[in-house]
Amino acid sequence: MRRDAVLDRDVRFGAAVYGSFLAASVVGVAYESGAGARTMTASLLGSMLVFWAAHVWSDVVGERIRLGAAFKPRDALLVARREWPLVEAAALPLI
Repeated sequence: MRRDAVLDRDVRFGAAVYGSFLAASVVGVAYESGAGARTMTASLLGSMLVFWAAHVWSDVVGERIRLGAAFKPRDALLVARREWPLVEAAALPLI
């Protein structure tokens, strides 16, 4: 498989689906615990960013292992963009 065939995929629909489940669970737990709107918003945004960073980090490490020296630092940005739908899934609940 070509290197760019893996790294240049534009959209990760799975990340968006995962993000929507994560957002729903964070909001549900915050609501049930009686958290206020600010706490709920901060919890949701913080959780989404932490999970996004974890996904990016694990994918970057995996791609670095798989591609070796062919993996360039710029490729980490492609991975980060590819995983961004995870955070975007929280947009509507954040509003």
